[in-house]
Amino acid sequence: MRVLVATDGSESARRAVEFTSRLVRPWEGLEVIILHVVRPFGTWWVEPNPAVPHPKGIDLAMEAYERDVRERGAQVLAQAAETFEASGAKVESVLGRGDAATEILALAEERKVDLIVMGSRGLGAFQRVILGSVSLRVMQAAKCPVLVVK
Repeated sequence: MRVLVATDGSESARRAVEFTSRLVRPWEGLEVIILHVVRPFGTWWVEPNPAVPHPKGIDLAMEAYERDVRERGAQVLAQAAETFEASGAKVESVLGRGDAATEILALAEERKVDLIVMGSRGLGAFQRVILGSVSLRVMQAAKCPVLVVK
C-alpha cells in the first residue's frame, strides 16, 4: 500500500502527519510519500514577464524567496519524516513546486497511491466552510480515497 501525506507545516497538517504515523505502524511493506509544495515567487503577486524589465533588485528578491521557501520546505519534510521513523514504513520526502492541489493530484496519479492524507483549514467561502480550498480541490479530483484530518 502507498500513502501520500501532503503537508504545509500548518497545525492541521501536523495533526494529519501524526494521525497517519499512528495509523500506519502495524502495516508491513507500507510506503509513505511525504509531499510539501512551495509556490513560485511570481504566483504571490504577479508573474514576471521577460519582455518587461524587472524593477531594481527583483532578481535578488526572487532568489532569496526561492531559497527561503526551499529551506523551510526541507524543514517541514524533515519534521514529518521524523514522525514516521518509528512506524517501520518506507518513507520518501518530495519537495514540489507550483499549485498545491495540482502537485498533490499529479504525484498521487504518477505514483499510483492508494490513499491521500492531508489536513484541513476550515477557511473560505460557503463551499469551504469546513475544508480549505486545497483539500476541497483534491477531494473533488482525486482518483483514490482522500482522508482529511481536522
